[in-house]
Amino acid sequence: MKVIMPRPRAMFCLGTVLALALTTAAHAQTLVPEQKPVPKEYFGMHIHKLVRPHRDGTRTVIPQIGLGAWRLSDGAKWSDFNPSQSLWNFGLLDLYANIAAQHGWSVHLNIGVTPRWASSRPSELGEWGYGTAAEPADMETWKSYVRELATRFKGRIHAYEIWNEPKYSDLERTVANDGRALGSYTGTSAKMVEMTKLAYLIIKSASPGAIVVSPSPTGYTDDRVNLFLARGGGKFVDAMAFHFYPRSPERDLLPRVAMIRKAMKDYGVGNLPLWNTESGFIISGLEPIDPAQFPDTRIFTPAEAAPVVARSLILGWAAGLSRYYFYAWDDGKYGLTSDWTTGEPNLAGQAFEQTRRWLQGSVLKSCVGKSDIWNCEIQRAEPFLQGRIVWTTDASANLVLRPEWEITKVETLAGDVMPRVRP
Repeated sequence: MKVIMPRPRAMFCLGTVLALALTTAAHAQTLVPEQKPVPKEYFGMHIHKLVRPHRDGTRTVIPQIGLGAWRLSDGAKWSDFNPSQSLWNFGLLDLYANIAAQHGWSVHLNIGVTPRWASSRPSELGEWGYGTAAEPADMETWKSYVRELATRFKGRIHAYEIWNEPKYSDLERTVANDGRALGSYTGTSAKMVEMTKLAYLIIKSASPGAIVVSPSPTGYTDDRVNLFLARGGGKFVDAMAFHFYPRSPERDLLPRVAMIRKAMKDYGVGNLPLWNTESGFIISGLEPIDPAQFPDTRIFTPAEAAPVVARSLILGWAAGLSRYYFYAWDDGKYGLTSDWTTGEPNLAGQAFEQTRRWLQGSVLKSCVGKSDIWNCEIQRAEPFLQGRIVWTTDASANLVLRPEWEITKVETLAGDVMPRVRP
């Protein structure tokens, strides 16, 4: 992948064989995002162990890459904050909020995961323990929890996501024969919309500037999004969320983003931002990976993952995503670091950082794809950047730079700058 940056006072040309004329090619796919600078909050991340230790006793240090938003996970659940009816435990969340403030990160908290004492199905085994995938038995406990959270962390938590990867019992099977939950939420869509409405009203009262984010389903259909919106859930959120986890940015991410955006438009909330609140790739290097655990899923080396990470960020913004949270910086199977104790990024993490440098503060004018070749035009006033990001998903394709682009330098995804080459 390359970014090409022309400056009008120093017009260099890179020697090519063929002209790349994607803007006039038949059947080209053209994406034109909102014409505004890409904000730093677009570049989100999950980081697990900045406070609590990994299994080997080590802790993650601050990543040596730029981030704008942090979606919390480790120890940041309702069942952690409120382990019994009369007990509140916000010490860890205080630490997380302080770390984020020190580094200028927007804090994104998923507020689901019901403690067993409050659960409507306390004998149902969820991912995080008994009762955790059920709605609360009494909505007054939910209201008290949300009120305590939003009041205590006003201005320190910036986005509240209602629930992580729900399934809805009025749409699909949510509990196995042995009583185990088949998803992070196992109740009805109506109950989820009820909780969303209650949370929205409380959060907006206690912390008006906070962003309320919808539950974040995953998968390859829009069924769960449609059901939530059909029940009126779109009236009580500031942003819609989905977990895309693309296999291929071009052939997988783009059509699914279009699918969810269409569902939003169909239900009258097409103006809301769409956030990819969890997404990543299986990347080797930090822990042994058993391929049998990930059937039909490609396992990337960090070098193989690098261009896919970059293309996902670029095309995500081009397709209309407003935030993109990678999972996860220090995860043993999805990691973007070569060593969490030093903060060094692996090649995939370096690609995240290089792409952020190109995009943050830039206006992505358009992205045009044809025959596995993509060409995205970007502009930025300060620091100056005017150029194109060009790549191919076909190793045999010929990347060609048009003379009228007035190229002065070519910078690779690895950060190498190619010298001037004359035709």
